[in-house]
Amino acid sequence: MGLLGFFIWDALDDAVGVGATILGILVLAATYLAWRGSRAGRALIGLLAAIGAVAGVIYVFTGPSSAIIGSLVVAALGAGTVALLFLPEASKRFYAA
Repeated sequence: MGLLGFFIWDALDDAVGVGATILGILVLAATYLAWRGSRAGRALIGLLAAIGAVAGVIYVFTGPSSAIIGSLVVAALGAGTVALLFLPEASKRFYAA
């Protein structure tokens, strides 16, 4: 998400681009924790992905028209991440151990 925020920086307000990049850095840290099997990392990355998804949907309606596609991509990535972290049985087994 942070990489996407970096690439669409010109299409977004500076504050939104900085926010997306910071969110991406936090997701990177949480991903490392989740990869190591930490349930706290899983919860943090799920929370951050959900925040990204909601922010993406909100920005579709409040942002400039040039940022609609990027905002939809961010929202889809966030929703997909939450789904992959919490819905499959393999994910539940991995974090249960």
